[in-house]
Amino acid sequence: MSNCGTCKSWGLPHEIEKAEAFRSCVRVPHDKSMPGLTVSAEDVAAGTWPSDEDREAYMEERARTLAVVVDAEMYHAALRTSEAFGCVLHELPEEKGAAE
Repeated sequence: MSNCGTCKSWGLPHEIEKAEAFRSCVRVPHDKSMPGLTVSAEDVAAGTWPSDEDREAYMEERARTLAVVVDAEMYHAALRTSEAFGCVLHELPEEKGAAE
């Protein structure tokens, strides 16, 4: 399995600059950036959305999302990993000049 050390999503600029051993995965989103994604199964079943359109958008987003980080206060959460951590979301960085 590919690991974080070779992934384009491993690390925020300041973490990379400091060569921190554990860096944030910017590929795994915080659930506050996708309201309702981590709503409980009971809420989903009860259909607490104001419209069917909102429910459909929720179900589509949930189907596309493999992981989220959650914080009880909805302030900050991050998946911080070492370079050896393996992940199915791995993407190689684009080579400089390849898109030119």
